[in-house]
Parts: sequence; structure tokens; C-alpha cells
Amino acid sequence: MHWLRHLQLRWKLLVMVMPLVLVPLILVAFFISNTSMELAYEGLTRASRDDLRHMGAFSLDLLDVHYRQYEVYQQEQEDAVQQKLRDIVDLAYTLVETHYEQFMHEKLPLDSVKLAAKNGLKYVSVGEGGYITVMDSGGTLLVHPVSEGKNIYHSRDEKGRYFIKEMCDSAVEASPGQVMYTRYSWRNALLGEQRQREKVVAYRYFRQWGWIISAGSYVDEIYDERPFENRAFAELKKKLKEKKVGKTGFIYAADCSGALVIHPRHEGKNIYTMLDAGSRVQLQEVCEQRQEGGWLSTVQSQAPQQEPRATLTRLEYFPPWHWVVFVQAYEDELFGSAALTKKHILVSVIFLSFLISGAAGLLTFYAARRFTYPIFKMTEEIGRAGESRLVGKISVPEAEELKKLALAFNTMSDQIHSHKALEDTLVKMEKMASIGVLSSGVAHEINNPMGVILGYACHLENKLDENDPNFHFVQEIRRESKRCVTIVRNLLDYAKGPQLSRKAADIHHLLDQIIDFARGHADLEKITIDTNLAAAFPVVKVDADQFRQVMMNLILNGAAAMKDGGVLCIRTLAEEQWLLIEVEDGGQGIPKANLQEVYEPFFTTKAKGTGLGLAISRQIVEAHLGSIKINSTVGVGTTVSIRLPTH
Repeated sequence: MHWLRHLQLRWKLLVMVMPLVLVPLILVAFFISNTSMELAYEGLTRASRDDLRHMGAFSLDLLDVHYRQYEVYQQEQEDAVQQKLRDIVDLAYTLVETHYEQFMHEKLPLDSVKLAAKNGLKYVSVGEGGYITVMDSGGTLLVHPVSEGKNIYHSRDEKGRYFIKEMCDSAVEASPGQVMYTRYSWRNALLGEQRQREKVVAYRYFRQWGWIISAGSYVDEIYDERPFENRAFAELKKKLKEKKVGKTGFIYAADCSGALVIHPRHEGKNIYTMLDAGSRVQLQEVCEQRQEGGWLSTVQSQAPQQEPRATLTRLEYFPPWHWVVFVQAYEDELFGSAALTKKHILVSVIFLSFLISGAAGLLTFYAARRFTYPIFKMTEEIGRAGESRLVGKISVPEAEELKKLALAFNTMSDQIHSHKALEDTLVKMEKMASIGVLSSGVAHEINNPMGVILGYACHLENKLDENDPNFHFVQEIRRESKRCVTIVRNLLDYAKGPQLSRKAADIHHLLDQIIDFARGHADLEKITIDTNLAAAFPVVKVDADQFRQVMMNLILNGAAAMKDGGVLCIRTLAEEQWLLIEVEDGGQGIPKANLQEVYEPFFTTKAKGTGLGLAISRQIVEAHLGSIKINSTVGVGTTVSIRLPTH
């Protein structure tokens, strides 16, 4: 036992506890295994019948899925046709829109432009008998293969529905770009048809000319179910034939006359006369009751040279086709597995005993480790403190012997954290001082030459004609020079910190001025600014110029996030002792990992950003004793909230 004295405490606990756990566990496991084997043998018969019953239900489910899948197939076909018609309507709409733009830009005669658009659509066919039509909102056909010029506004289908009137009304009320669909009965005079057929039509409204552009196709040209039906039924038969019941049992189906409709070897054969009297009665009862299943016990041979084998068969009735499904198994396979079951139970018990023993060992080790963890943790943290690293707190153990030591250690940890926070503050102040010195030097050394460059660029821009190939380059020089000056100014403003001159101001009036200015900004060309300002909003003391700077930063950031245009919402809300201002965009959003970095100087995700806009905005808001918060979801948008005190 000399080796035991040199083990760690957790290993000593493991060696002492494990025998107390394992010996009773193994005894109980073997007692349970004997009882389980007896119960398993008894329940095997019930389980075999349940398996056959479940396989019968499985077979009925396959038949039912096959029976119902035509509805799904037709829906998929209809969705595909609607998409095709939508594409055709969008293409026709684009063609008309192109002619309209020619009319607007090239000042062509309107009648000739409309005629060209009509001719471009007139002879386009959709499938075998479909085509593109154009009518005005009053129901007059402007483009049609045979009825051009006819007014069909009051046309009704065979059910009496004014389908053309419905199309005209819904098209006029539709939102821009919306494609709508309708169904109605129609006779294709081009094909010499004498009867009406159901037609699917997609249509879209071209508001500039008041045209309703539509493309339609006949339903009976869309669906062709026979190849699909044959293929699906062949797959169904294959699944049932390949399904094994036990090792050699199988599933087959017959109609109520006994004709085999699905069978691995004798499909098409009638087995009614091959069944004995009792089996025929059972088959007849299943067909007559139609809801209840039944059981057959017969003796069959798989081949002439083989001995007959007893079978147990489950019968299930399938009402839609008046079929009976047979799930046949051989009794020697069903009950011959009982001995194997006993063996499996014994092996499983032994395996589980070892598995549970291992789990018990792990749990015992975990408990021992948990017991000794406070000592280990304190040793580790004290070692880290000796290496001059940050010391974390440890949980206070319940054991009185370790409680005082842990509390003293946590007090030391609090002091170290406090010193660390003070050190971080000093580093930040030193960093800001360095930025101030740097920005002052940069402003002096860069602004003078940039002013000369900007002056010469403006001079050249006024001298050059706009068609001169060098005019664009001069504009770029002027724009980028101004950007450099702005970056230097922002850097200097950030280093100095905001110098406030707070005066009572009407925030709504300031917001109106800022929004009017922003709407004329080049970066907001595709942006719509929507406002929702509170009715009662108190006057607050703010530095108006710096407040404008904050709001312009937020508006430009929101516009930059919506590259393809969108709506920028500005809301205000009066709370108790606070004013809330929100700027919400529908842009690409900010990843969660970047939300804490957006306020850091020089952090930006924009190609030409300086990374100072939000940093300066935060300085200004906090100088007003307020706060700024950003909530963002990637792919949805970003909301920036500013909270200012009212006193």
C-alpha cells in the first residue's frame, strides 16, 4: 500500500469508492438479466405480431402516398407554369418599358412607339395554344392574335364570373412590379376550338400607358400525368417487392377476387382457389369489413423440392383500390430468434456492466475532482499572480477550512482588477494625448499642401470644359483632396474632444433642417427619408452644430448601408427626463462581432471610410450627458438610438 500514500487526493478517493459502487452494480445487473430473458421470450410472440401489423400499416402508407401524390405533382406543375408565365410577362413588360424609355429620351412619336411595342408582342406564342395579350384598363384588346380592338370588359366565363373586369380592377390597384394570376375558361379561335378550356393567366400593369400585359396557357396543355403515373406505380411495386419480412418473408397485394397485383414471383396469378376454406373466408371477411385487418396461418413451400414451412400473414385492406395487402413471415424465423435474443441479452448485460462501471468511475473521479478543485484553482491562480498576470476570482467553497482562504484570495483579486482598470484608463489617456500631438502635426503639415492642391484643382476645373477627357481626373483630384482635409479635421476633432456651447433648441426644427440638407446630398440620391416625430417634444439644451454633425454621420452611415437604395426612418420619442432619437436603416447590418468595435477610432467597413464618424458622434453624445446604442441584425438592418437628458 506504499503506492497509495503517494497518490493525489482525487485518485485516493477513486480507489476507495469504486469497489463500493461496482460490486452491488454487477450483482444487480446479472439478476436483472435473467428476469429480462424470460420476459423477452414471452414478449417475442407479441412483438412479432406487432411487427407484422406495423409493416402492414407501412405498406398501406406507401399505397396512400402513391394515391395522393398526384395532387402534389399537379401543384408542383402549376407552380412551375406560374413561374414560366411570370418570366414571360416580365419579359414583355421589359420590352414595353424599353419602348417607353425610347419615347421619353429620344422624343419619338408616341403612336409609333406604341405600335412598335404591340408588334413586338403580337406574335409571341406561349406553349401550344397560349399567347401574349395587351388590353387597356377598360377591357379593350390592344394586342391579340384574332380579337384586336374588341372590348371584352364584360366577358364572363361558364360560371358567370366577370373575369376580365376582375383583372382590370386588380391590375389598376396593384403595387408597382406586382405580377398577378387568374384562371378562367376561354375558347382559342386560332385553333378552331368549339369548346372552352380552362386557362391560367399571369398579368402585370404598365401604369405609364395604362396597359395590362398578360400571358396565358391552357391547363390541359400543362399536365400529362400518364408517364408520371406509370413511373410512380412501378417504383411503388419495386419498393414493396424489395421489402423483406424477416429473412425470407415478403409483402404482396391482391384484389378481393384473389388476383395478385403485386408479387415478387407470381404477379397476375389468382390465388383464391389455392387458399384453403378458412383462408378464403378470412380474405372475404377483410374485403367485406373494409376497415379491419386479419390473420392467416398457412403451410407453404417456396419451391417444390423444399419442405413446407408454416407462415403467419397479416392482412390489411386498402379501400381506394379495393385491395388486400399480405405481409407474410415464416414462423421458424420469427420464433427461432428467441434463442438469439437470450444470447443478445446476456452479451448486452455484460457490455452494459462494463459501460456502467466506466461511467461510475468517471462520475467518482468527477466528484473527487470537484472536491479538490478549489485547492487546485487557488494554486493555479496564485501561480499566475506570481507571473504578473491578471488574477481571476474563484468560487468560495462550502468547506470551512478553505472558505477563509478563498475569501482572502478573492479580495486580492478585486484589488488587482481595480489596479488593472486604472492602468487601462491611464493607457487610454496617454493614447488620446498621442493622437492629439499627432493630429496637430498632421494638420499643420498636410492641410497647407492640400490647400494648394485643392486650389489648383478648382482652378483647372473652372478652366476645362466638361467634355474634356481630363475634366474627370481634375474632379477626382479635388474630391479626394477635400476628403483628406476632412480626415485630418475629424482626427483633430476627435483628439481635442467636443467643446460644447449648449443652448436651448427645438430638436424637431433642427431635425427638419438636417433632413432638408441631407436630401440634397449626393450619397442619398437613392434614399427615401421617412420621419415619425413625437407630437409633444420638450426644448433641450444642445450644441446645435455638433448635434447636426452627429445626425449627418448617422444618416450617411445608414445610406451607405443601403447600396441599392431604400427607406431611412428617423423617429423621436419623449420619455420621462429623456429624449429618444432613433435612426433606422434597412441595410446589410453589422455582424455581432463588430458591434463593440464600431466606436473605436479608425475602425470602418466602408471602402473610403475614415473610421472616425461614430467615435466622434459618441464623444459628442456623451459630452451632452447622453448615450448612444446600436442594435443590428445582419441582412435586416441597423437602428441607432440616441438618448439625451431634458434637464
